[in-house]
Amino acid sequence: MFRPGFEHRICDLLNVSFDANMKSPLVKQGSNLVLERFENPAAIENYFTHIGFGHWLEAEL
Repeated sequence: MFRPGFEHRICDLLNVSFDANMKSPLVKQGSNLVLERFENPAAIENYFTHIGFGHWLEAEL
């Protein structure tokens, strides 16, 4: 995603024209911690840990 040409590739995928004045290809929204996005984070954490995917709940970029 952070490789050169990403903006052009995403515009092609979305079938829109590339504009060099685009503000940013990415805008971070919400918490950097996945569990903070849920009303009942303990249940989510227990489930993902149980199925062996607890690492998916680590901090994002």
